[in-house]
Amino acid sequence: MDNSLRGRCRGTPSGWLVLAMVICLFGKLQAAPPKVVPLPKDHLFSTWRGGMEADKAASIWLIKRHLDPEAVFRFFPRGKRIEEGMTFEVPFAVLGRGRNLSLFETLLGRIEEPERVLLEIARIVHDVEINVWGHKVTPEASGLEVVVRGMSELPRTDEQAVEQALSLFDALAAGLKARSRQ
Repeated sequence: MDNSLRGRCRGTPSGWLVLAMVICLFGKLQAAPPKVVPLPKDHLFSTWRGGMEADKAASIWLIKRHLDPEAVFRFFPRGKRIEEGMTFEVPFAVLGRGRNLSLFETLLGRIEEPERVLLEIARIVHDVEINVWGHKVTPEASGLEVVVRGMSELPRTDEQAVEQALSLFDALAAGLKARSRQ
């Protein structure tokens, strides 16, 4: 079998040859695994205020409930350069999305053997945040998207936003666990 670039792209119509060559070439490349940065010793995580989305809310929950129970979240005005704590869900954040993964999925990689419910939540969050234009795979994705968007519309303090995210994902996790027991 011819594994050369030319061999892998043989039979491609000439109008698509350049695109096919790029696809064939990049299909062979392997992305480096994401760098795992230690969590902050001061337990401070920072992000911008507003724009609560499913991935941000789920990540707050995962950090507080499974990675760093002592975590404190500080919110800054949108667009302000953040120089405190470990940044997440902002441009050039220390903790961010990776390749085709949500931040929640990236953080979940820090847990050696995640519970099944965490994997289910990861699948739902992926469906909301990464599968933006595609048909939703999980029945919970559309509901989660609407509820989180609604949370963003409610007047609240930063502390209330964190508490709402924790309550929402505590309830989702409990519901998923109850469903799996049936």
